[in-house]
Parts: sequence; C-alpha cells; structure tokens
Amino acid sequence: MIIHWKREKLREKVERHAASNHITAKRMKSIQSAKSFPDLRPVSQGRAHFLNGEYEGCFAIDLEAKNNGKRLICIPRGDDLKKDGKKYIEETIKELEIIEISDHYKS
Repeated sequence: MIIHWKREKLREKVERHAASNHITAKRMKSIQSAKSFPDLRPVSQGRAHFLNGEYEGCFAIDLEAKNNGKRLICIPRGDDLKKDGKKYIEETIKELEIIEISDHYKS
C-alpha cells in the first residue's frame, strides 16, 4: 500500500514509536506490504475499521493490542478509489494518508 503522511513530524513520531514497540513495527510493515484495505482487516494486521462522527470517511488501524493503545487515523487516497453510495469499495483503497496518531476512544 502506498503511504502518504499529513506532516513529516507525524511520520517521525510513528517511526520513533515503532522503534520502541514491536507490535507497532509489525503494523507498519503490514501496511506497507498490504495490496489493499481488506488485507489490513484481520486483527493480526491492524484491525482496520472505518470510523464515524468527526472522523467520518476515515479509518483507523491499531498500532498496539486492540483496546490498548494508539491507532493511526487514515483517509483513503488514490486515483482508483471507488464508492458504492457513501461507502468506499474496500478493494479500491490502495493508498492512504496518515493524518493522526491517536487513542480516539479515550476521553
């Protein structure tokens, strides 16, 4: 999968986190080697899932164990993106832009 970064400092922050956390390092390798969004759906690959609310149209990928840690907030990108109504056709998501690292479930 092609990865774009919203900001260079964000890329550096994720890389530092990956250097000290083996699960995060594994997730980043999974993202890089994925052919499309469905490859990232299994828990072992990051449990990619679409979001609602203020993050409507975005999806998250776990960087650590489920419900325990940080997630990447991403938006689909690329010229080949297709939608069925308001939903993306998942197989057409072959590029993403990482816009935030967050634990968006914490208050």
